[in-house]
Amino acid sequence: MCLVLESCEAYFSEKGHNGFFYPKKSKKVHLPKGTTAKALPWIPMYNLMAIKVEKKNVFDLIQSDIPGKFVVLWVEKNLIKRALNESDTSRPYFK
Repeated sequence: MCLVLESCEAYFSEKGHNGFFYPKKSKKVHLPKGTTAKALPWIPMYNLMAIKVEKKNVFDLIQSDIPGKFVVLWVEKNLIKRALNESDTSRPYFK
């Protein structure tokens, strides 16, 4: 798990070259401080990393027409604090 350290803009994903996903800088949403997410093992782009967030935790997405319970967003790497052991989600310790 990871934690968003401060309120920020987050970018949606778009499918691009060879089926990889990239940040779509023209489509963004506000991500509040303290939002919890799961860091995805995707290659960072433009100093942004991909995270998986529950839509209910993002006010702008609560009533969106995006299907599913989660959404993948891209945020600045320095605004994310990763858990000490990402495989152990029962321990809320962050480094």
